[in-house]
Amino acid sequence: MPAICYTGLEMATKTKTKPTHKATVSSKSKPKKHFFAKFPRRHNRTLMFLDIAVMVMGIVGPVTGLAQAIQIFVTHSAGSVSLLSWGMFVLFNGITLTYGLVHRLIPIIIPNAAWVVVDVAVVVGIIMYS
Repeated sequence: MPAICYTGLEMATKTKTKPTHKATVSSKSKPKKHFFAKFPRRHNRTLMFLDIAVMVMGIVGPVTGLAQAIQIFVTHSAGSVSLLSWGMFVLFNGITLTYGLVHRLIPIIIPNAAWVVVDVAVVVGIIMYS
C-alpha cells in the first residue's frame, strides 16, 4: 500500500482552516513499526494500572495452577482432580493460544502458552495416577 504524503497541511489541522492542497500518493513504502507501537500509551492512570494488573496475572496465574501439578506428582494421587475439567482447560487455553499466535499478540501468547503447559502436566498426572 503506498504511503500518503501530505503537503501544505501542517497548519491546516491546528488552525481549523481548509487545506490548500490535497493529499498526494507517493510510491514510498511505510516504515516498519516497532511491536509496541500497536499498543498506544495510555495517560489514564486507571487504564495503566489495569494493564499492569493483567500482565502480572498472566504470569502469576499459571504459577498457581502449577501447585496442582506438583501435588499430583509428589503424592502420586489424582483421585480428587477432574480429568474433564483439566482437559477442557487445555482445550480452551489452546484455542486462546492459537488466537494469540495468529494475531501475533504477545500478551495473549505468553500466559496462555504457560497455562497450556501447566494444564497438560496436570492432565498427564491425572492419567498416570488415577
